[in-house]
Amino acid sequence: MFEPWSHSKLKKYNNCKREFYFQYYLKIKPEDFGLSPVVWDTQQLGNDSHKVMEHAVTKMRAKQSFNLKELISAVCSKDNYGRPVKSGVLDLKRKTDLLKLVRGMKEFVISSKELLQGYPLLIESSFVLDVNGMCKPATYKNPWDMYTDKTCKFVSKPDLVINAFDKIHIFDYKTNEKITADYPWVGEYIKQLEEYAPVVQQALDPSKDVQVNLVNLYTGECISQEYAASIIPAMLADLESKIPVIVDAQGFDYSKPNTFPKCCKFCPFKGKCDDIYQSIVS
Repeated sequence: MFEPWSHSKLKKYNNCKREFYFQYYLKIKPEDFGLSPVVWDTQQLGNDSHKVMEHAVTKMRAKQSFNLKELISAVCSKDNYGRPVKSGVLDLKRKTDLLKLVRGMKEFVISSKELLQGYPLLIESSFVLDVNGMCKPATYKNPWDMYTDKTCKFVSKPDLVINAFDKIHIFDYKTNEKITADYPWVGEYIKQLEEYAPVVQQALDPSKDVQVNLVNLYTGECISQEYAASIIPAMLADLESKIPVIVDAQGFDYSKPNTFPKCCKFCPFKGKCDDIYQSIVS
């Protein structure tokens, strides 16, 4: 029922299995029970900045000039579903937040000019690991079909992939201005890219090394890690070992809620999921 898996699903499964069950099995949200969801301004900033970067990278790829402030205005003129929005407080806040990223976004695009213009690239493209252990680019006519395809085991969707002559470059945009090599959560971000790397590399060219890059959109700087082609099969095997079967090693059966551990009290259900859980199973 939970195919395909992704980095975010695996992370939620490992962090709080009960929240995982609520979200992916019962399709319920905190607000369904009168609880305020955890809302982060960075979520909207992330959505908007990715759209701006998509336009900027496409322009650079085509060797066309671009104005980031104009691209920002165009992105903020529509909501997350592409519908026109009226100019107002929310629209102004979106623009204000994005304008703080102009220098970093411009720095990244210009410094990556040779890669962007010289090699094949894929923007926001999905790659899948199927149940037979094969990796391939997603080729569904309807993107939503991927989420109901029972042969699809794991999906990775990097922000940008460049298939250069000597290696495959994978980029993940971050809107946390604190990200540096010493930032405490860098390891978690790299872990996500380590899950992307083998699926992308095996799908595009198993002979190539891989370089993963966290891009700080405030500064344009990249935190990079390289992996030799020779170790990618082991990375893929490690990823497959992380993907849960129906019953995991701790005896948790995600098709049977009565095997859930107690509430972790850190998820958006704010410690009330014990009561919610009891109301569901009773």
